[in-house]
This record gives sequence, C-alpha cells and structure tokens, in this order.
Amino acid sequence: MMNTANDKPPGIIRVGGGLYRVNADFRVWIRILALLRDMYPEAKSAADMAHNARVALEIETLAFSHILPDETISDAMRAVAEFIAGYPDPF
Repeated sequence: MMNTANDKPPGIIRVGGGLYRVNADFRVWIRILALLRDMYPEAKSAADMAHNARVALEIETLAFSHILPDETISDAMRAVAEFIAGYPDPF
C-alpha cells in the first residue's frame, strides 16, 4: 500500500479497461474536490442531471487532461474517487 504522506503519486492509473496518465498536481485535486461538492447528490430534475454531467466531464478533463473516449464517465469518476481517497494500488 502506498503512503500518501511519503510516496510520489502515480502518474498512470487504471480507468475501466485502460491505463491513463493522471494529473497528480495537488492544485488540480483541490479544484476537483470543490467541483465534487458542487454536484447534486440526488438530481431531482433534468437540469440537475445536466449540471452533474457537465461537472463530471470537467472533473474528468482536469484529472486526465482530456475526456477518455474509451471509458464511461462512471469508470472515470470511480477512478477519480479512488485516487482522491489515497493512491490506488499499483496495477
């Protein structure tokens, strides 16, 4: 298990079925945390769902520098959640 206090963050993580470069700059992840707080936990309308989709795509772009064309947004968000909780185990 990696130690987030001592170990350098990984530069590549698994997302769905592929390996992708991840932006490990802490400033990016502070912004991602703010964006996660901006999402509606329970989208009650189409406008709420559209808002969450826009925020999720912005998070994906920040984390990976682009939208991952071969992965679902669910896989990308799962990878973001694992990375933000502590470095994922090496693949």
